[in-house]
Amino acid sequence: MRARLPDESGYVVNSGVRIHYEVHGTGQPTILLLPTWAIVDSRHWKMQVPFLARDYRVITFDPRGNGRSDRPRNPAAYADAVFASDVAAVLDATGTERAVLAAFCSGFPWALLLAAARPQLDQAANSRLARRVQMTDRVEADETLRAKCAIEQIGGHLRR
Repeated sequence: MRARLPDESGYVVNSGVRIHYEVHGTGQPTILLLPTWAIVDSRHWKMQVPFLARDYRVITFDPRGNGRSDRPRNPAAYADAVFASDVAAVLDATGTERAVLAAFCSGFPWALLLAAARPQLDQAANSRLARRVQMTDRVEADETLRAKCAIEQIGGHLRR
């Protein structure tokens, strides 16, 4: 079930992988709702999209390996930098020069990588991302690394 149908949808090819995206609404600014994790598709945001699309242009996309996007077999195709390049490809495909990046969980590092590569996207969002990184203390960084290692171990078991 969908809470709102997209005004536009399509695919962009990035490094040989088709990434499915949807655009909802026409207002400004554009809000890019990043996937929360590689195993969660864009419909994760289905309750937020209708509300936001009333006043803003909202972009969502299925991360590689999920939803209507391709599923590469090479584990290297799922690196954080590759996901960030998918975000950039979606922005280019939708003609988006500036956007507010909305992310949490695994989407946060992808947003941070993109904000570093494309600072013109949204200065306010970039500064909030930068402050968040500066506020992260050693304990949080260690916890994040441990969680990421656990996720990679689980992923290794799932690929067997």
